[in-house]
Amino acid sequence: TGLHGPFQKEWEHAADDEVRKLLTTTKTMAPVLKCDIPVDRRGDITYYNRVAREKIKEGVHQRRVRGTAGGDRINYTGPVTARTASLEAVRALLNSTLADNADFCTADITDYYLGTPMARPEFLRMTRKQLSQTIIDEYILEPYFDKDIIHFQVNKGMYGLPKAGLLAQQRLVTHLG
Repeated sequence: TGLHGPFQKEWEHAADDEVRKLLTTTKTMAPVLKCDIPVDRRGDITYYNRVAREKIKEGVHQRRVRGTAGGDRINYTGPVTARTASLEAVRALLNSTLADNADFCTADITDYYLGTPMARPEFLRMTRKQLSQTIIDEYILEPYFDKDIIHFQVNKGMYGLPKAGLLAQQRLVTHLG
């Protein structure tokens, strides 16, 4: 998953930070015993994918791991399209701002996507290899393992879920409205 090599410890730390964010900061997901997953949803259990990204900001290497759910395994038939502004509309807005010598502002709402509640939870599995012993001990996850597999109930929007973008957009529109 790109988490090996000379910076392995840094990647592992970044992976732990992401799991902490998903379990504690945003409460996006929670461990669950497989027997507690509804029988009709067991065929919908997806996988956890760690996506490693590296960027240089002000000369410093930053390594980040983003946890994503395998959206290709989700059985969801509802709407998923989050409409965004076309490039032409954005250009017109920026040109109008410049022409009128007006102020323009954008915002990046940290973890807003992850904080969006879902009406129907999804379920994912992780292997023991995807979690450090530090995280297993910190969250007392050992009792949840079954043959080196642990399951999580995903209660809020998560990267990779088909419906997450639309739900986050609807939440934002409601909040701003």
